[in-house]
Amino acid sequence: ISHEIEIVVSDFEGNKSTLHFTVLTISSLSSSYSLEIPEDAILIQPSKGIAVHKPDVDIVIPAGSLYESMYFTSSVLKMRGDYYSQIHRIGDRTVPLHYPLIVGIKPENLPDALKSKAVVTELSNGDKPVAYTSSWKDDFLTAKVKRFGTYAIQVDTIAPEIKPETDLGKNKLPAN
Repeated sequence: ISHEIEIVVSDFEGNKSTLHFTVLTISSLSSSYSLEIPEDAILIQPSKGIAVHKPDVDIVIPAGSLYESMYFTSSVLKMRGDYYSQIHRIGDRTVPLHYPLIVGIKPENLPDALKSKAVVTELSNGDKPVAYTSSWKDDFLTAKVKRFGTYAIQVDTIAPEIKPETDLGKNKLPAN
Protein backbone atom coordinates (compact mmCIF):
# COMPACT_ATOMS: atom_id res chain seq x y z
CA ILE A 1 0.00 0.00 0.00
CA SER A 2 1.32 3.47 -0.81
CA HIS A 3 0.31 6.97 0.20
CA GLU A 4 0.98 10.17 -1.72
CA ILE A 5 2.22 13.04 0.47
CA GLU A 6 2.29 16.70 -0.53
CA ILE A 7 3.87 19.45 1.57
CA VAL A 8 3.25 23.05 0.53
CA VAL A 9 5.20 25.93 2.06
CA SER A 10 4.57 29.59 1.25
CA ASP A 11 5.81 32.95 2.51
CA PHE A 12 4.19 36.40 2.88
CA GLU A 13 5.24 37.40 -0.62
CA GLY A 14 3.24 34.56 -2.14
CA ASN A 15 6.25 32.42 -3.03
CA LYS A 16 5.37 28.76 -2.81
CA SER A 17 7.33 25.51 -2.80
CA THR A 18 5.73 22.09 -3.08
CA LEU A 19 7.27 18.73 -2.23
CA HIS A 20 5.62 15.51 -3.44
CA PHE A 21 6.69 12.04 -2.30
CA THR A 22 5.30 8.56 -1.81
CA VAL A 23 5.32 6.61 1.44
CA LEU A 24 5.08 2.84 1.29
CA THR A 25 3.34 0.82 3.99
CA ILE A 26 4.84 -2.58 4.70
CA SER A 27 2.18 -4.68 6.39
CA SER A 28 4.69 -7.12 7.91
CA LEU A 29 6.10 -4.25 10.00
CA SER A 30 2.73 -3.19 11.34
CA SER A 31 2.80 -5.60 14.27
CA SER A 32 3.90 -3.94 17.47
CA TYR A 33 7.66 -3.82 17.80
CA SER A 34 9.53 -3.22 21.01
CA LEU A 35 13.10 -3.57 22.14
CA GLU A 36 13.85 -5.96 24.92
CA ILE A 37 15.01 -4.07 28.00
CA PRO A 38 18.27 -5.49 29.38
CA GLU A 39 17.91 -7.07 32.82
CA ASP A 40 20.46 -4.73 34.43
CA ALA A 41 19.14 -1.54 32.74
CA ILE A 42 18.29 1.51 34.85
CA LEU A 43 15.53 3.85 33.66
CA ILE A 44 16.76 7.44 33.76
CA GLN A 45 14.40 10.42 33.49
CA PRO A 46 15.69 13.69 31.96
CA SER A 47 14.76 15.71 35.06
CA LYS A 48 16.62 13.43 37.46
CA GLY A 49 20.29 12.67 37.74
CA ILE A 50 21.74 9.30 38.63
CA ALA A 51 24.96 8.00 40.14
CA VAL A 52 26.19 4.46 39.51
CA HIS A 53 28.92 3.20 41.84
CA LYS A 54 30.66 -0.07 41.03
CA PRO A 55 33.95 -1.38 42.41
CA ASP A 56 35.93 -0.31 39.32
CA VAL A 57 33.88 2.59 37.89
CA ASP A 58 31.81 5.57 39.09
CA ILE A 59 29.37 7.20 36.67
CA VAL A 60 27.40 10.37 37.39
CA ILE A 61 24.75 11.58 34.95
CA PRO A 62 23.61 15.04 36.12
CA ALA A 63 19.93 16.06 36.06
CA GLY A 64 19.07 17.69 32.74
CA SER A 65 21.73 15.77 30.79
CA LEU A 66 19.22 13.69 28.83
CA TYR A 67 16.66 14.99 26.34
CA GLU A 68 14.34 12.00 26.87
CA SER A 69 14.06 8.97 29.12
CA MET A 70 16.44 6.12 28.45
CA TYR A 71 17.40 2.73 29.81
CA PHE A 72 21.02 2.99 30.94
CA THR A 73 23.45 0.08 30.87
CA SER A 74 27.16 -0.28 31.33
CA SER A 75 29.48 -3.22 30.80
CA VAL A 76 33.14 -4.16 31.11
CA LEU A 77 35.16 -5.34 28.15
CA LYS A 78 38.33 -7.41 28.27
CA MET A 79 41.37 -5.42 29.40
CA ARG A 80 44.09 -4.92 26.78
CA GLY A 81 47.80 -4.46 27.37
CA ASP A 82 47.98 -0.76 26.46
CA TYR A 83 45.43 0.29 29.11
CA TYR A 84 45.78 0.64 32.86
CA SER A 85 42.15 -0.24 33.64
CA GLN A 86 39.28 -2.35 32.50
CA ILE A 87 37.56 -1.00 29.37
CA HIS A 88 34.11 0.36 30.26
CA ARG A 89 31.25 0.66 27.79
CA ILE A 90 29.02 3.34 29.30
CA GLY A 91 25.50 3.95 27.97
CA ASP A 92 24.34 4.11 24.38
CA ARG A 93 26.74 6.09 22.18
CA THR A 94 23.85 7.26 19.95
CA VAL A 95 22.07 9.07 22.81
CA PRO A 96 22.98 12.78 22.89
CA LEU A 97 23.82 14.58 26.14
CA HIS A 98 23.03 18.19 27.07
CA TYR A 99 25.54 18.22 29.95
CA PRO A 100 28.69 16.11 30.30
CA LEU A 101 28.68 13.05 32.49
CA ILE A 102 31.37 12.28 35.04
CA VAL A 103 33.27 9.04 34.69
CA GLY A 104 35.66 7.78 37.36
CA ILE A 105 37.72 4.68 36.56
CA LYS A 106 39.81 2.68 39.01
CA PRO A 107 43.25 1.86 37.58
CA GLU A 108 44.85 -1.56 37.49
CA ASN A 109 48.63 -2.10 37.57
CA LEU A 110 49.36 1.62 37.20
CA PRO A 111 52.85 2.37 38.55
CA ASP A 112 53.02 5.33 40.94
CA ALA A 113 55.57 6.97 38.63
CA LEU A 114 52.94 7.14 35.83
CA LYS A 115 50.03 8.31 38.00
CA SER A 116 50.54 11.98 37.06
CA LYS A 117 50.50 11.08 33.35
CA ALA A 118 47.29 9.01 33.46
CA VAL A 119 44.24 10.19 31.52
CA VAL A 120 40.72 8.91 30.89
CA THR A 121 40.43 8.19 27.17
CA GLU A 122 37.44 7.56 24.94
CA LEU A 123 37.92 4.59 22.65
CA SER A 124 34.72 5.02 20.64
CA ASN A 125 36.22 7.13 17.84
CA GLY A 126 37.75 4.46 15.65
CA ASP A 127 41.44 3.80 16.14
CA LYS A 128 42.44 7.11 17.72
CA PRO A 129 41.68 7.51 21.45
CA VAL A 130 40.45 10.89 22.67
CA ALA A 131 42.00 12.01 25.97
CA TYR A 132 39.99 14.02 28.53
CA THR A 133 41.32 16.34 31.21
CA SER A 134 41.46 14.03 34.23
CA SER A 135 42.01 14.32 37.96
CA TRP A 136 42.30 11.91 40.86
CA LYS A 137 39.42 11.56 43.32
CA ASP A 138 40.33 8.99 45.95
CA ASP A 139 41.30 5.83 44.04
CA PHE A 140 39.52 6.83 40.81
CA LEU A 141 40.78 8.80 37.82
CA THR A 142 37.87 11.10 36.96
CA ALA A 143 36.91 13.11 33.87
CA LYS A 144 33.92 15.02 32.51
CA VAL A 145 33.11 13.36 29.19
CA LYS A 146 30.91 14.72 26.41
CA ARG A 147 29.11 11.55 25.39
CA PHE A 148 28.29 7.98 26.23
CA GLY A 149 30.90 5.60 24.88
CA THR A 150 33.80 3.32 25.71
CA TYR A 151 36.40 4.55 28.21
CA ALA A 152 39.64 3.36 29.83
CA ILE A 153 42.80 4.73 31.44
CA GLN A 154 45.93 5.32 29.37
CA VAL A 155 49.13 7.21 30.11
CA ASP A 156 50.37 10.19 28.12
CA THR A 157 54.15 9.82 28.03
CA ILE A 158 54.82 11.34 24.60
CA ALA A 159 55.92 14.97 24.69
CA PRO A 160 54.06 17.29 22.31
CA GLU A 161 55.80 18.24 19.11
CA ILE A 162 55.30 21.65 17.51
CA LYS A 163 55.69 21.75 13.74
CA PRO A 164 55.49 25.03 11.82
CA GLU A 165 52.86 25.05 9.08
CA THR A 166 55.17 26.85 6.66
CA ASP A 167 58.87 27.37 6.19
CA LEU A 168 59.21 30.99 7.23
CA GLY A 169 62.44 31.41 5.29
CA LYS A 170 60.70 30.72 1.95
CA ASN A 171 57.61 32.84 2.62
CA LYS A 172 59.05 36.25 3.35
CA LEU A 173 57.12 39.33 2.31
CA PRO A 174 58.83 41.51 -0.30
CA ALA A 175 60.48 44.67 1.02
CA ASN A 176 58.85 47.95 0.00
